[in-house]
Amino acid sequence: MEFTSLIQTFGSGAVIVILLSILVTEIRSSRKLMSSLESTIEDQDEKLRQLAEQVAWLHDNHTTREEMYRQMEGWRQETGEIKSSLARMDERLYQLTGGRR
Repeated sequence: MEFTSLIQTFGSGAVIVILLSILVTEIRSSRKLMSSLESTIEDQDEKLRQLAEQVAWLHDNHTTREEMYRQMEGWRQETGEIKSSLARMDERLYQLTGGRR
């Protein structure tokens, strides 16, 4: 049906009422859509904030491979020193007990 035939059949008042009801329905649905999109955006913003906190924590607490190797080398050196100290203590104990085990 053409628009002019609608007006002739139902009258201009009825067509205006129908168009206004369609307009109101569309406005309501777009408001619902906007509300839904706003809540989605808020959720995404919260997730981004949490990810930014995690990235900041990783940045502050990250250890490079070189630093880790340096630390491990220090630990190896300390354990080597402890082993040699224990060996010297064992020898000294052996000497003090007169060679008895």
